[in-house]
Amino acid sequence: MNIVLLVPSRGRPARARAMYDSVLATAIEDVDVRFLVDADDPELEEYQASGVPMTVMTERIGYTASLNLAARLRWDDAEILGAFGDDVLFRTVGWDLAVREALREPGIAYGNDLVHAAGHPTAVWMSSSIAKALGWLALPYSWHLWVDDAWKALGAASGTLRYLPEVIVEHMHPAVGKAELDDTYRSVYDGDRAHRDHIGFVGWRELDLERDAGIVREVAEGA
Repeated sequence: MNIVLLVPSRGRPARARAMYDSVLATAIEDVDVRFLVDADDPELEEYQASGVPMTVMTERIGYTASLNLAARLRWDDAEILGAFGDDVLFRTVGWDLAVREALREPGIAYGNDLVHAAGHPTAVWMSSSIAKALGWLALPYSWHLWVDDAWKALGAASGTLRYLPEVIVEHMHPAVGKAELDDTYRSVYDGDRAHRDHIGFVGWRELDLERDAGIVREVAEGA
């Protein structure tokens, strides 16, 4: 099964390169990685010089919308879509084999980020058939935050969430002292934007979660 990792990235060409290198060093079979970089990124030239595979977004539309736009272009030719940030490092050799096995039946899988472990999927792999049926890979009512809560809620409600404790994808986040708080993080945690993202998640959870969980169950049962 073909795996495509979609990775919105801004202002972090060196971190994108480190993440890409970690994927190459640990995947057993071919994995397609695509960094999604804004055309107005002040470090666009550095991204291009780094050699990471990338798509230049014509406008800055945020983490969620970038993932969903890229997902729509790939869900017909990839069986598994990964939704990741650029602040992770793949540590487990053969993680791709474990993901393919976990998603032999349609579902949503996540690894151990060494921060939340089973408690929270900060990044996921999703069967492309599920993303296509939903019309999205990441919750479209959010700019960035709370999409991970939506993945967990959707996977739990549909019975398709699969935790892979042996797959280490380390989250290099400032909250646990593994990175510096940069402008990209600051823009994500901006008070007004974070508040709007939370409202979007809560509204979806209350109004649309059961409908979307039913869509996911239909895909899983019909496979």
